[in-house]
Amino acid sequence: MKRLLAFLLLAAPLSAQAAIDPKTAEFCMKAADFAGCVQTMSGKSSSGNTKSCDGIRKGLAIIKERMISGTSLTKLDVNTNPLSDALAIAKAGGDAKESCSKLLADSQSVLDMIRVLRTQWQVEIEDGQESTKQGRKVWPAPLVEPNIKTFNLLAGGTGIAITGPGEIRGMSDTSSQGFDYELREFRGGMLGCMGLCGNWVIRSVKGRMVQVIATKIESALSETEIDWSQR
Repeated sequence: MKRLLAFLLLAAPLSAQAAIDPKTAEFCMKAADFAGCVQTMSGKSSSGNTKSCDGIRKGLAIIKERMISGTSLTKLDVNTNPLSDALAIAKAGGDAKESCSKLLADSQSVLDMIRVLRTQWQVEIEDGQESTKQGRKVWPAPLVEPNIKTFNLLAGGTGIAITGPGEIRGMSDTSSQGFDYELREFRGGMLGCMGLCGNWVIRSVKGRMVQVIATKIESALSETEIDWSQR
């Protein structure tokens, strides 16, 4: 680590080497943008802005663009680096805790929501089963619903971000009421359940999660409250 730190310091222009605090350099080693991190930590951004709050806003804007443009879920960790780095810098600097505490909290929620999205994506890939009755994949409700509940808590605002479940139980069907996800109860009988006994989620929530994250970012940037019943 010391060798890498020395290399990064030597790689900086001679005029800047003396200005780089070793502790700042060591902190920024894990950042995706070492130079940008050092500038922000040193209070010398290229635009002359010394507030880390602006770094958080920039990170949020980048994440939103990547989310709505169809970013690969396999690369979520890399794609969220701009916001992760900005948050780390803001927390280390301390000024954001006073100047934009809500933005700081909302940004952390956005990152946590993206992690839940990734967990849900893994569930849908690894734990789904083909249902001939539905003509598509279904997923065990005990694996999906905890993700939805956690996600809704992080979304905040008024109302519920991801609504449901719509339920299909025998002749009863409440799924036509426009819920974001649905449950199907597979029961035993003369033909059995074919390995699907119990409650299964029969509609993916990944697309809705992406929409909610984008809306959460918009509200964080505008510092407004979200009414999910209008979304």
